[in-house]
Amino acid sequence: MKTKLFLIGLIAGFTFTSCEKCKDCEYKYEFINNDSIQPLYEFAAMINNYNSWDEMWHADDSIQAFNREYCDDELSDIKDYTEEYDTDSNQVNDIRFYYDCK
Repeated sequence: MKTKLFLIGLIAGFTFTSCEKCKDCEYKYEFINNDSIQPLYEFAAMINNYNSWDEMWHADDSIQAFNREYCDDELSDIKDYTEEYDTDSNQVNDIRFYYDCK
């Protein structure tokens, strides 16, 4: 009897749990529309004792905290996330931040 109840419970557990779709996501950036803005970011990194903007980006623990596994609704939300900024105020966005999920 205990075996039957265990099997029924096990089957019910598999039936009512959702298939969780998860992906590892990395928070990234890319320079867009204006190649002349990248030296400004490189200079900012040099002021902070880094060799490049990319090195500074990957060394920042608060940014790296976003690099993790996301599932279900949270995954849906960040897959569509993108933010663009106009660094030099010329009405053209220069850098875009987004998640790359695999």
